[in-house]
Order: sequence, then C-alpha cells, then structure tokens
Amino acid sequence: MPQNVLGLEIGQSTIKAVLLAKRGLTGGRILDVRVLDIDTCGGVEPALKKLADDKSFAGFPCSVSVSPRDMLFRHVQLPFRDDNRIRKTLLFELEPLIPLPIEDVIADYLIMPRGGLLVGILNKKNVRDITELVENNLGNVVSVIDASPTALAAQITDNKKVAGSKIILDIGRMSTSATFYEDDAMIHVRSLAFGGEQITRAMAADLSVDRDGAEKLKISGGYSETIMNTNEACRRFCAELKNTVEYMKINGVMQNEPGQSLLTGGGGFVRPAVQRAGQSFFLPAGNA
Repeated sequence: MPQNVLGLEIGQSTIKAVLLAKRGLTGGRILDVRVLDIDTCGGVEPALKKLADDKSFAGFPCSVSVSPRDMLFRHVQLPFRDDNRIRKTLLFELEPLIPLPIEDVIADYLIMPRGGLLVGILNKKNVRDITELVENNLGNVVSVIDASPTALAAQITDNKKVAGSKIILDIGRMSTSATFYEDDAMIHVRSLAFGGEQITRAMAADLSVDRDGAEKLKISGGYSETIMNTNEACRRFCAELKNTVEYMKINGVMQNEPGQSLLTGGGGFVRPAVQRAGQSFFLPAGNA
C-alpha cells in the first residue's frame, strides 16, 4: 500500500501543498496540489484551516519547508568531520556568529566540498509554532522542517549535473532565494529582497498602467524591451548577487565563477530577469 504524505511549503505570501503517494524509498505520484494566498485567507492559520476543510488534504503525515527568510545560514570551520563531535561543538561555534542565544536555536549542517560546514539555523520558537499550527489543523509533522531552497535545489541538481559553480534562483512574490552550488554540493543559501511584485510595480511605472494591468502584461510577455525601471530593478538585484559571489570567493567558500544560472518561480519567466542574469554572470540563464 502506498503511503500518502502532505508536503507543505509555508512562505511569506503563500502556502503550497502537494499530496504525494509514496512508493518505495524514492518513488511517488502527485495526487493533488493547492496554492493558498496567505493574505487573502487572513493569515497562516486560516490558510491551513481552509486547506484542512478540503478533506482530501487532512489527516496525512506532513513534511514542512519554510522560507529562507525565517532562517540563518552560516559557514563554520571545524578541525574534524565526525558527526557526533560536530553536533556537540556546533552551537558553541555558532554563538559569536548569530544574534540569538544558542539555547534558543536549533541547527543542522551540510559538509562542503573543500571542508567546512554550511549551517542552517532556526529559532526553536518558530519551529514549535509552525509544528503546532500544522498539527492542530492537518496532521502530524513527521520530518525535520527544511529550508524550501534546499528541497527545490536537490530536485533540480539531481537532473542537471554541472561541473563547477552554479546558482539556482527561486523568484517569489516578495523575495528571492539564491542557492549556490559548487561541484554538485550546496555551499550557500541567501534570501534577497527582490521578487515578482517588485518587477510588477516597476513595470507599472514603465508602462503607465495600474498594478493589475502590469501583472497581466508581465505574465503574457506583452511589453517592449524599453522598460527602464524594470531593467534597473533587475540590474540592482544581479549586482547584489555578484557581490555575494565575490564575498564567497574572497572567503574561500566558492572557487570558481558560476557556470550556470537557473531561474524558477513566478519571476523566473520575466525576460529582463532572465536576460540580466545571463549578462551579469557572462553565461546563458535558463528556466528550471
């Protein structure tokens, strides 16, 4: 018998729900998908209640991912790679690197290609709050809460092996998660304050239309290339990405310039965003 699992991505603006029928260790079939607007529903809990009202989504074990804006990511160097020793030492190494008391956080890590750790950090209270909301409305949370970019990137890189460095950009409504890979291992995650809504409002100014009109034109592609505000917003976003790459190279986290950028999310199909990403990194940018 296949076991059904409900995957939840709780973002800033939306909750995405995917009901999966698991088969074996890695296989599965998607049974249903829902996207709920948090503002329209009146908040995260009302959105979860609305999802639970659809009985086809209620009562299943849940796997939850959260926005990278709810997490901290840090690089840590330790002189050993034994998991038991790392876990005993990790929080003490993080103490001077984070703005929270170590007793208030939980952390997990990935080992990077040339040594060092990429550490993801969550506030314990946030974990308890999210777990309680999900379990009160839908079903038991059965897996460790994950960062949404890591789950997305794992699926993309499984099918697109690229030597060297690459960037995966998930352009959401209000923010973008940038996941940096090198030699097919994740080396950094960053959230940037740039999203589809910013593109829409810049396009509205360019085309002298209201916000809803700009959104329709953005989706349809019905606009010219002479959109100065939109191009400038995308330029500033890519400049911030380049600064992040330079910072990682200076600190020895990244060795090579990115050889590929993949764009996904609602903003990933806006021509200026795709073109600017390609121009900024001297490489072809594609949609994932």
